[in-house]
Amino acid sequence: MSKDGMTHCLYLTQPICDPRGTIDNAVKALQDIEFEAIVCCGLSGLLVAPGVALAMGKRIGIVRKAKDRDNHSEFRVETSMIKNDRWVFLDDIICTGSTLRYVREAMEDMGFEAEVSTYLYQEGRVRDTRAGYGDWPEPNDGSY
Repeated sequence: MSKDGMTHCLYLTQPICDPRGTIDNAVKALQDIEFEAIVCCGLSGLLVAPGVALAMGKRIGIVRKAKDRDNHSEFRVETSMIKNDRWVFLDDIICTGSTLRYVREAMEDMGFEAEVSTYLYQEGRVRDTRAGYGDWPEPNDGSY
């Protein structure tokens, strides 16, 4: 709640009314996973990934969608990562897997092939996406 008594939310697929809680949940979910960097793409990733990276002392990689490269930067990937860094993809949701495929391709082109898993902050879950990203199981069904 803000000083004016209004609740301010970030609206993506679902509102994020507690950004600090969203970051804290990500840190808790990722704390037992061994990785050095968080990779994100687009506004949905950038709303959360820098805060999580800062809180966990991780490096960050930003993959820009093609439509954003004309407006903000000419570079497809901007990163503080170093060779052999293992990375986690952080985003809000995955629908078709096209963003994850795009991010993987961009990271592989840069020489960063060590994807560890994906954290989806709208679900609050880590998923092992290295094997595939086709049909996503529903949360709590025990299939991931």
